[in-house]
Amino acid sequence: MHKNMILAMLALSATVGIESPVYAKAKSIKVQINRLTENSGYITGKGTPGARVTVSRNHMTYAAGKINRHGKLKLALNDDLSANWKYQVKLSKKGYWIEVNI
Repeated sequence: MHKNMILAMLALSATVGIESPVYAKAKSIKVQINRLTENSGYITGKGTPGARVTVSRNHMTYAAGKINRHGKLKLALNDDLSANWKYQVKLSKKGYWIEVNI
């Protein structure tokens, strides 16, 4: 693994509700997810335009979509979130990808 990916994974072992940036490589792909709560209906944030984002837990997808051309992210949740659980965020675009837990 590249040093930047390892650092990104360590930096993002945060709980739901913490605003943290996710970096795969400098200048290639990134996403910042805004604070989440158990009552959230959407996942919002900003990141690399055109990147695909998937939020899941135990092979169940809670939200999926793309960051728009202005770098804004707004994904509708398929189900309620729990503040006590960890979720996987997968981010990909043109050969770059990262998967971290929040």
